[in-house]
Amino acid sequence: MQEFDLPAQRKPELDLPMRNEAWFRQLADSVPGMIYQFQMAADGSLSFTFVSSGCRDLFELTPEAIQENANQLIEIIHPEDRPRFDHSVALSAQSLEPWQWEGRFILPSGKIRWIQGASRPVRQPNQAILWSGQLMDISQRKQMEAILKQLNDDLETRVEDRTQALLESQAQFQRLASNIPGVIFQCKLSPDGVVSFPYISEGYRHIYELLASQLDQQPFQSIHPDDEAIVQERMYQSAMTLAPFQQEYRILTASGKLKWLQTIARPTRQADGSILWDGVLIDITERKVAVEALQASESRFRELFERSADAILLLDGEVFIDCNKAAIEMLRCTSKEQVLQLHPSVLSPDVQPDGRPSFEKANEMIATAFAKGSHRFEWMHRRADGEDFWVEVVLTVIELEGRPTLYTVWREIGDRKAAETALAESEARFRTIAATMPGAIFQFCNRNGQWAVDYMSERFYDISGITAAEIMQDMHSFVNCQHPDDRDSYLQAIAESGEQLIPWVYEGRLIKPDGEVRWWRGESLPTKTQNNEIVFCGVLYDITNRKTAEDALKQFATQNQIKAKALEDALQELQRTQTQMIQSEKMSSLGQLVAGVAHEINNPVNFISGNLNHATNYIQDLLDLMQLYQQHYPTPDLEIQTTAAAIELGRVIN
Repeated sequence: MQEFDLPAQRKPELDLPMRNEAWFRQLADSVPGMIYQFQMAADGSLSFTFVSSGCRDLFELTPEAIQENANQLIEIIHPEDRPRFDHSVALSAQSLEPWQWEGRFILPSGKIRWIQGASRPVRQPNQAILWSGQLMDISQRKQMEAILKQLNDDLETRVEDRTQALLESQAQFQRLASNIPGVIFQCKLSPDGVVSFPYISEGYRHIYELLASQLDQQPFQSIHPDDEAIVQERMYQSAMTLAPFQQEYRILTASGKLKWLQTIARPTRQADGSILWDGVLIDITERKVAVEALQASESRFRELFERSADAILLLDGEVFIDCNKAAIEMLRCTSKEQVLQLHPSVLSPDVQPDGRPSFEKANEMIATAFAKGSHRFEWMHRRADGEDFWVEVVLTVIELEGRPTLYTVWREIGDRKAAETALAESEARFRTIAATMPGAIFQFCNRNGQWAVDYMSERFYDISGITAAEIMQDMHSFVNCQHPDDRDSYLQAIAESGEQLIPWVYEGRLIKPDGEVRWWRGESLPTKTQNNEIVFCGVLYDITNRKTAEDALKQFATQNQIKAKALEDALQELQRTQTQMIQSEKMSSLGQLVAGVAHEINNPVNFISGNLNHATNYIQDLLDLMQLYQQHYPTPDLEIQTTAAAIELGRVIN
């Protein structure tokens, strides 16, 4: 059985986890047998780091069981074959030569199965030995060998009764039987160009699905039309030059299956001029499928490498030897030539933000990755236009063309770093506010009926005498320090606020560890999260001074009320006395006023009374004069008549 040998450029993908593990497992599951990675640690312990799903059919064990405990597979090796297995593993580990072994396994169902294993050991940086290879079921081949051995034994029994020619034929058959697995055959090309098969083992039935007679009649009928001409040409070249015939080609079986075959034969010219090939024919269909799958996977990997949105680079330990398009765009370069053959520090500022030289720190990160197998860290790079930017770097050790190489992935984290800076500044501002404000900021919540304090600022100690760390560890320490007369109302207030989601405002007393009684006030607005947790965010104040002032103010107010009552009574008495005095003053003023008015009225009345007779005489003289004018001037002027009528002169005279 041939070794499962990967192309050199693909082996790293089996040595370490791939970027696309699911895809790799699908590939491994399509390969016949079991693909594995087997590791011997520096301390001699054994483990399987990778096992394909083929182990289920091969050993009736799951990949998880084998990876969890390598002894589950090792312990079912047949006791007679176990010493050879241990010796072969130890010898391969010591010499780092390819490991090849055949042996029997006793399956959990009791079946005995022959297994062939082949792998290549690689010493890891941590001194562990890692074998990557394939285990295949060769029970059918072993049965064929047993049949051949039985046939050989029969021939050996008859050899004593045969001639030396039969002995030579037996030796020839023994040589043919050693070329396994596959079909052992003799092919004859007669001088007339007729091809026949003097001997062909029974394996051809399984491969060709034909009888021996059918193969003799049309030896090239099953060969794929596209390969028939090249097979015939190589066969006739071998016949002409007597060079070994070795060719891989396809056939179409009777049932229509496409198979890949490999034929290896050595020609000899016979006495009659015919050419006789002794050889072996092997079914390599599974190997071809695996190789094609691996080639396809390499193509897909290259496509993923180039089309990945992440910047991917290959670092040989000192300089970058390859990169994808995303890396070029991230660095704002125009071609790979601007990146390749450069040390990582060349694409970075001279000094990293922590003050260390980029060259020195880059070498340290590379050494760490080689030592651990993988390393993740943050780094400041510089674009071609001079702009510095943050990336998260992941270095993974892989084997490329026989030498360890760092598979490097960059992810730009400028936004994340800005957010971290903003968060740090915000947290610093919050802590400054929490440390300077007159009170303690808190957050506590109810998770599934259990109360817990998520945050409490350091000022809480000034209020309660309990540190923030103590109450965050045990919220009951705050409950227990409440004044016995206030504890029930405190718990009831929190419960009602949490159930109804109403603002929580509470004032109460607590007893500090030193026995001092302090008044405190808490305020919060509870909220309910998506997880149905009730969260209280708020502030606690020490209101002892305010409460003391309020008590003093109440006493002062009581005293002022007593004094005010006495003052009010005195005021009322004063008002009554004042009213009486005002009434007396009013009466006295009224008497004086009346006397003054009477005096003032009396003077003009006396004047009028004294002149009234004189005025009467004067008026009577005027009236007499008017009568004389009427007698002597009975017809006065119109103007006089108008005036006399206006003053009603006649009535006045009468």
